[in-house]
Amino acid sequence: MPAALLVFSTLTLPGCAFVSDADLASRLDGDGDGIGRPEDCDDEDPTVGAERTWFVDADGDGFGGTVTATQCQADAGLSAVGDDCDDANPAVYPGAPEVCNGADDDCDTVADDGVEPPDWYFDGDDDGYGDPARPLGETSCSPPEGYVDSNTDCNDADPTLNPTTPWYPDADGDGYGDTSQPMLSCVQPPGRIRDGADCDDVRADVSPAGQEVCDGLDVDEDCDGAADDADPSAGGQTLWYADSDADGLGTVFHTTWACDAPVGYAGNRLDCDDDDHAVTRECLWVQVSAGEHHTCGLLGDGTVKCWGYDSHGALTPPDEGFVQISTGAQFACGVLASGQIRCWGYDGDGQTDAPAGTFTQVDVDYSYACATSTDGTITCWGTPPWGDPPPTGAGFQTVRTGYTAACALDSAGNVSGWYGATSATGPYVDAQAFGADCVRLDPTGELSNLPASWDGLVVQSGVAAFSAKGFNGALLCTIDTSGAVACTGGDGQGQDQPPTGHFVSISAGENHACGITSEGAALCWGADGNGECDVPTE
Repeated sequence: MPAALLVFSTLTLPGCAFVSDADLASRLDGDGDGIGRPEDCDDEDPTVGAERTWFVDADGDGFGGTVTATQCQADAGLSAVGDDCDDANPAVYPGAPEVCNGADDDCDTVADDGVEPPDWYFDGDDDGYGDPARPLGETSCSPPEGYVDSNTDCNDADPTLNPTTPWYPDADGDGYGDTSQPMLSCVQPPGRIRDGADCDDVRADVSPAGQEVCDGLDVDEDCDGAADDADPSAGGQTLWYADSDADGLGTVFHTTWACDAPVGYAGNRLDCDDDDHAVTRECLWVQVSAGEHHTCGLLGDGTVKCWGYDSHGALTPPDEGFVQISTGAQFACGVLASGQIRCWGYDGDGQTDAPAGTFTQVDVDYSYACATSTDGTITCWGTPPWGDPPPTGAGFQTVRTGYTAACALDSAGNVSGWYGATSATGPYVDAQAFGADCVRLDPTGELSNLPASWDGLVVQSGVAAFSAKGFNGALLCTIDTSGAVACTGGDGQGQDQPPTGHFVSISAGENHACGITSEGAALCWGADGNGECDVPTE
C-alpha cells in the first residue's frame, strides 16, 4: 500500500469520546435532585426522591402513630411526622392544646398539665345541669359520677326544668302555647307556659284538648293534624243517604255519617225508588215514630202530625220545621232545622224541658229523653232510669233510650251503654236499647246481643234497619235488604204481624209499630184502641 494511503487510513479510524465527571453525574441523576438511578423513584421529578418511611396517620390530625409504610411519597393517610400518642383521637397529637380531661392531649407523657380543673356540681335529676348549691368541694379533671361542670339548674329534682327548657306564649289562654315561638329558660318567663302543642294560639277552642267538630273551614280543632272527615273523632257529622240513581233524592237503606256530603249521597231520605233515575217522586212521609198509645209522623215539608191517645197535648206538635222526631209514652220531641229541640205533651217528669243548644238527633222513652249535640256530646233530661249517667266526651252520632237501658253509637262504630247496659267495640252501624241492654247491628246485617230471656225470639238475617222499643213490654222490628218487615216480642195484639210490602223505614212502639213504604205511604199495625194506627190521609 502506498505511504500516502496509509497515513489517511490512520487518521480516519474511530475512537472513544471524552466524558467528564460532571457530565456523567448529570446523566445518572436526570432531575438533579441528588438521587441517582436506580434509587430515584421518578428521575424526571425533582420533588420525588428515593423511597422513605412514612407514618400512618389514622385519625387525620397530621401526626402518625407507630405504624409505618415505606414508599416514594406520602399518600392520603400518611405523614412525615410521627409521635402521635393516640392515633385514634384527632384531638390528641404532639403540641395539641391540653384540656382537663384526665388524658395526655399533647403527647408529652403528662396528663392535664398546665390546666385548671373545673368545679363540679351535683346533677340530681340527670339533665346535664348541676345544682349551684351542691358543689363537689374538691378539684378533679375527671367528673365524679353524678356531677357535671354546670351550675345553672334551677330545679335539680325535675329533669324537664333547666336552661334549655322551652316556654311558649299562650295568647288565647287555653293552656297550650304557640309551638313556633319558644323561649329557653330555666324559670318560667311571664306570660309563657311549658306546653307548646297549640296549633292555633288565637282560638281558645283549638288545642290538643279541643273537640274536632264538622265546620265549613275544615279547622283542626284537636290539633292532631286531621280535620273534619279526615278525623274519625269528629263530632257533629250529618247522616247522608245514598242516591244511587243520582236523582237528588236519598234512600234510608244505605246511609253514612260524614261532615260533608260524600259522592253519591244526598242530604234527604225522600226517594221512594233509588234504583230508577226516572222515579223522582218524593215520599209524602219521611219518618214515622210509634209511641206508647200515640204516633207522630214527619212530612217531607218538615211538618209533624200526631194521632192516637191525646194526653196533655201529645197530639199537638209545634208548627215549626222539623228534621227528625221521636215519640215516647205521652210526649214527643223533635229536632228543628235550626238544631234546636222542641218537646210537647206530658211534662210531669220534666221530659219536655228540652236543653238549649244545637243538636242533630233526639230519642225519647217513657219519662226521659236524650239527644246528641252538634259536637257529638250526649245530653239527657227528664227522669231517666237509675244507675250510671250518660258517657262524657264527644264523637257520638246517635243515642237510643230504653225503659231500663240507653245506648250510643260513636263515629268509630263503638257502642256505649249505660243505665245498666253494656258497651262494645265495633264497628257497628246501629245500637238500640231493648230489654236491659243494647241490641247491635253490624255492617253485615246481623243483630247481636239479643236478650236471652226472650224465648223464641227469631230475627231475620240481612237486616238493613231495625227498631226496638218497650215501655212496659218490648217489641223489635226489622227490615231486610229486600224491604220486608218482621216483628217479634209482641204480646198478641197484632204488632208482630206486619203487612207485606217494600218498606224503607220502621218504628216499634209499645203495642203497635209503624213503617214507611217505598211508595211514600205510612202504615201502622197492632193495638189500635186509641187510634194510634189511624194514619192521617193527607
